Amino acid sequence: ADYTSIDTIASPGFPNNYNNNDNKSVLVFSSNRCPVCLTFKSFSIEDGWDNLYFLTTGWKVIQQFTGHKVPSNFLQSKPFYINFLTDEETTDKGFQISFCSKATKSNCSQIHTPQHGLKSTSLSVPGTTVGFSCIRGYVLRGASSVTCSQTGQWSDNTPNCQGMQHFVQLTFRVAIDTNCNNDVI
Repeated sequence: ADYTSIDTIASPGFPNNYNNNDNKSVLVFSSNRCPVCLTFKSFSIEDGWDNLYFLTTGWKVIQQFTGHKVPSNFLQSKPFYINFLTDEETTDKGFQISFCSKATKSNCSQIHTPQHGLKSTSLSVPGTTVGFSCIRGYVLRGASSVTCSQTGQWSDNTPNCQGMQHFVQLTFRVAIDTNCNNDVI
């Protein structure tokens, strides 16, 4: 059985017993680069012989679970594998894991580029800082940067670029007569 649900990951056959000699893996990652949080809803596997592993993409063990104690929530920011490995004897109910609703991060709304201005990025995921500037002849009014929070709110409003009110170009013409010793005549 493949683990294809985005809501729940479960051992093969759950809630019925899993099979002997199983070796099932699934790659878990977030498409929006946010950490993935998992919460165990049920956990009961043969203690010491059947194991659930969380592994790096290089197959190094991050955490190993066995037995009947429901593990605590798991948070991982990089892609990882969930690997379920069973031996040739004794089966049990298995496990059911859901994605944590508390850890779900919300993207911020798309922030607009100020008229006559520039912004540093179009990203709107939590942790992103967007910097603002104005083109020549305009002055930035408001925050020079805003950051998207974990709850999907920008830290400040989008600034505006206001045209400079008065451009005064003054040209002075000064004539000074000097002799070769720079003395004013």
